[in-house]
Amino acid sequence: MEKSSSVFYSIGPGLVLKTKGQKARLSINGSSITLAGKGEQLYLSGQQFRSITLARPHKVGTVIKIDIGNEYLFLAVRRLALGQFVIINYVSTMRLFEQLSAISAGPSTTSGIKPRYSRARKRLVLWSVALAIVFVAVALKAVSNG
Repeated sequence: MEKSSSVFYSIGPGLVLKTKGQKARLSINGSSITLAGKGEQLYLSGQQFRSITLARPHKVGTVIKIDIGNEYLFLAVRRLALGQFVIINYVSTMRLFEQLSAISAGPSTTSGIKPRYSRARKRLVLWSVALAIVFVAVALKAVSNG
């Protein structure tokens, strides 16, 4: 099954503010990836990945940093791209990191980045715990009265 994502990528030694990124469509097919952009196509096997790191350069955005030998491939799933300005889809980038980690020959690290959970999910967990406590209290009271 082929999975595809709209990404913003750059190949080079690092990411700085002057780095020019490119829009592309990333497809994962089996144990390889294909980046198809304007007029060019890049094919990489998972065996070429020396390591994969989830990074947050300059404490802004979250990107996937793939060591492919003498250079790095930087990837982020894009939500919106206007020229060189990109809004990154954090959740989809995390999912892509997990998918790429599964096909990588090298190790995968998150470099201390922990998944962020939405406020709604936190509220749901808190309400579930509170409701469980209420049910336990009611059950204990019913047992002690019975």
